[in-house]
Amino acid sequence: MKKLIILLAAATASLGSVTTFAQDAAQLKEMSMKACDAQASQVPEAQRGSMTQICKCTVENTDYESLMAKTAAGDASAQTDAIAVAQKCAEEQS
Repeated sequence: MKKLIILLAAATASLGSVTTFAQDAAQLKEMSMKACDAQASQVPEAQRGSMTQICKCTVENTDYESLMAKTAAGDASAQTDAIAVAQKCAEEQS
């Protein structure tokens, strides 16, 4: 379950397809925070609090300027970076 939460948090933070619609890093970060709340409603209640904390930690610790630049350049490391941040947040929440 912890791996699923990490993957959800990383996916939320990176929001690959959404970067096209975001005008700047602040807007992408805001969209990611909203996605955390939306995803939390789809997770079983027992895991909801943990998932929300990890997701929001991931959003807070993601470098959205770098993420947008890497995504625009087609750099696959953007997803790897997001997973690393989510894993760190999950470890901190444990």
